[in-house]
Amino acid sequence: MNKIYQDCIEKATAISEGIARNTSELASKGYDTSIAQSLASLASRLKTEAEKYDEINEAATAQRQKCHELLDQLKAIVTESKVGIKSRYDQPAWQRFGLPDKK
Repeated sequence: MNKIYQDCIEKATAISEGIARNTSELASKGYDTSIAQSLASLASRLKTEAEKYDEINEAATAQRQKCHELLDQLKAIVTESKVGIKSRYDQPAWQRFGLPDKK
C-alpha cells in the first residue's frame, strides 16, 4: 500500500480510537464525538480502495512487462527486416518495401 495512504489510515484510526475511549470527557467539553465514526469509516474505505488499487497496479505492471517483451521482439524483427532489404536492394527500391528513403 502507498505509504501516504497507510500513514493517513494509521493516524485516522489512532485518533478515532482515542476519541472513542474518551467520549464522555470530550462530550463534556463540547466536542462532537461522532467524528470518530467518520474517521473510522473513511479509513476503512480508503484501505479497501487502496488495496484494490494495488491489485490493479500489479496487474498493470505484469501487462506492461508483457507489452515490453513483445515490443522488443517486434523491434528486433523490424531491424532484421530492414537490414535484409537494405543489403539486397539499392536505396531507390526501399520505399517499395515500406522503408523510408534514407540511410
